[in-house]
Amino acid sequence: MPEIEPEFSKAFEQFRDFVAHCGHAGRLQWTFVEDYLWAEPRLYLREENLLQNEHLVQAIYGLGVVGFGVELSLVACTSDLSLCAIWTPATAYEAEDRWVSGLKMCVRKPPFEATMVSALEAQAVDRKVRRSQSPGPMAELISRSVWSAAVAASRKR
Repeated sequence: MPEIEPEFSKAFEQFRDFVAHCGHAGRLQWTFVEDYLWAEPRLYLREENLLQNEHLVQAIYGLGVVGFGVELSLVACTSDLSLCAIWTPATAYEAEDRWVSGLKMCVRKPPFEATMVSALEAQAVDRKVRRSQSPGPMAELISRSVWSAAVAASRKR
């Protein structure tokens, strides 16, 4: 397996440059499935949880460095942010299945367009989503990040 950059800050810089090279905002925001609300046909991003995400992403990245690799991906954009996710395979089979070896960087083409919402706006959208019971396509794309967080939490126990 190719070497993976052990320092998150250097991997972050590489990924930011990659995202910018693909024509997207160089200002990255780490996101997880819980941060999104899908109300067809719109995607909303809850802004209240975003500050804590970078610390969680750094911890998940550390697990990938000592594990089977790390996938950093751009999944959505706002007018000035690139919304990104991290995923680490829990097994060698998962790594092979997703072609993860070392540090994998990818950009969804085209990325979803998202709108930032406050906590109050998110409550209104959330009520609409619960009534429709449609998780939308974001659930599949970002659920891998939730799985990575759950694996990370279980390994710490």
